[in-house]
Amino acid sequence: MDECRADTSLGIDPPLTDKEIDELSDSFQSAEEIRLYNRHLRTYRAFREFISGAEVSYGYYKEAIAYITGFTLLWDTYERSEELINSVIAQVKDKKTKSLIRKQFADRHHFLYADIEADKEGFLRFFTDNNSERKKARKSQEDYSIEGILRLWKVKAEQSARHTKTFAKVLLDYMEETGYKPKAFYDRLTDILEGVSEDKALFPKFSKQRATENQYSNLDILAKYFVYPDPENTAIQEEDYERLNRSLRSLINNE
Repeated sequence: MDECRADTSLGIDPPLTDKEIDELSDSFQSAEEIRLYNRHLRTYRAFREFISGAEVSYGYYKEAIAYITGFTLLWDTYERSEELINSVIAQVKDKKTKSLIRKQFADRHHFLYADIEADKEGFLRFFTDNNSERKKARKSQEDYSIEGILRLWKVKAEQSARHTKTFAKVLLDYMEETGYKPKAFYDRLTDILEGVSEDKALFPKFSKQRATENQYSNLDILAKYFVYPDPENTAIQEEDYERLNRSLRSLINNE
């Protein structure tokens, strides 16, 4: 019965029709049968509500990861462009030509959420933080640089991952404890948990997890690049777990 309803709520064709489910429920005669059926029905509804909560949190997580991925691709492109243009400048001996190259490059290209300025040696530097002379002159407290925006999205991704994991863990623990385990619910929860636990970084330098696993020696220097969720910051918090666990059992026990 629960498997049928679980399949329906997740968009999977159920093994029984609505009519067959109704006929089965109408066949219950004793008070104990009715009590158990009502409890199963409350359990199903509670699980559906909690899985919806997990899905919403997971959706926010995926949105944050999409933004982080887009901005890290932009950041990587800027760094490659900086390396390329400066390699060209380094090959030019004439100062006037160098100056012309710098001016034309800076004037003809617009860099979203980044500034470009020449350093004392005459090379161009891309500022992906708030430390360019132009931004310092503005004295604004808002950080609209790539690095500033990525820090905000990282916090959102970690919060969403933590909430998603908590929803899933509460339900999976209840399944383990009680044996209530509709396959459609279980499979979806394990898929969601796997989704928020994977390292999503396209490049190793943007992932603290991968940099640590690869035993990079310059983690302090690379720290600014660690903009994907840190597993340490997505761990389930006991207070949130207990709150959701009480809420689930209250719905199931009709308290």
